[in-house]
Amino acid sequence: MLRGEKGSNRFLDRDLFETEEGYIFCVVAEHHPPNRVTSYLKYMPTRDQSLWKKHNIKLERIMKTYGASQYERSREIVREICKKYVTYDKYLNIELIQVPIEDIRIHYRPEERVQEILKEPRDRLEEVTKELVEKLVDSSGISTHYIGVTGSLLAKIHNVDMSDIDVLVYSKKNTLKMIDALHDLLRRNVVIFDRRMLEICVNDLSKYIKGLDREKLAKIVKRRVPRMFFRDRIFSINFVRTFEERYEKYGEYYYEKLYPVKIRARVVDSSESYYNPSIYVIDDIRPIEPVNVPKISEIASYENIFSGIAREGEEIIIYGMLERKISTRTGSETYRIVIGSIDMRGLDYVYPLD
Repeated sequence: MLRGEKGSNRFLDRDLFETEEGYIFCVVAEHHPPNRVTSYLKYMPTRDQSLWKKHNIKLERIMKTYGASQYERSREIVREICKKYVTYDKYLNIELIQVPIEDIRIHYRPEERVQEILKEPRDRLEEVTKELVEKLVDSSGISTHYIGVTGSLLAKIHNVDMSDIDVLVYSKKNTLKMIDALHDLLRRNVVIFDRRMLEICVNDLSKYIKGLDREKLAKIVKRRVPRMFFRDRIFSINFVRTFEERYEKYGEYYYEKLYPVKIRARVVDSSESYYNPSIYVIDDIRPIEPVNVPKISEIASYENIFSGIAREGEEIIIYGMLERKISTRTGSETYRIVIGSIDMRGLDYVYPLD
């Protein structure tokens, strides 16, 4: 099961939840302290014109994309409107939005919302979503119980004419099945990735990924295929580990931020690179700047665009924040490079050389 015991309230990456104040948050990754949920503010009530509404209450979208580069804005807004939701995480060594579970009024579960849509779509967008999910399931062989939708569709605040469809696929065993299915659907023109979509993706990325030029961003987009068209509607697919598949448990390690580094390396394991954080295990490290660095064992990217873009044996260039990773049980130390550190201001990246 996705969430462990039946009826569990466990939170998974990209779930949404709503507080008593009517703020809607998106769950970030898998690391949550006891009785709190690490997240970012996604929507909040507004008096301005808006595409999103809930019970005639207009909602402003705070973060435009799911990525670390915009997290700071969300955090500072939350600090102003509800300071108690911003806490210092002693393990991750950073201030984060971590909402107390007792303040959560509604927990929106993506896999439950898909079952609602499949059973009874209530508008044109839900009808297209139903058809898309059925195509994906038929082509991949994945059970509908391992498919979810997030974003405005999940919270039932979507704009029928303008909203995208954000699909989630759960469980590592289903990841490669869905990737193969997507390639098959692309070959058959059931779903479309064309020059128009490439331009849309590069334009959006260039607003917050500052370390790569448009040509290199286009190469990343082609590998990642982050968004596609179905029935002329934009949709995306992202992958989520189940509760039992978590890469690390909260509190297993302390992380100490050190300094920016740029290296060349070889990927030796990319099996965890499709999720959040995206993990690449590396070796054959060749420092570029500075020339002397400690032995780095992995890359952890919190920027979604760098998920699943490099395979085993490929050479990559990495520019990001070096961190010391310290086991809370044994005190042993390793080193990693983080992509998506607020300090890097969008200049960090992972770039495949092949």
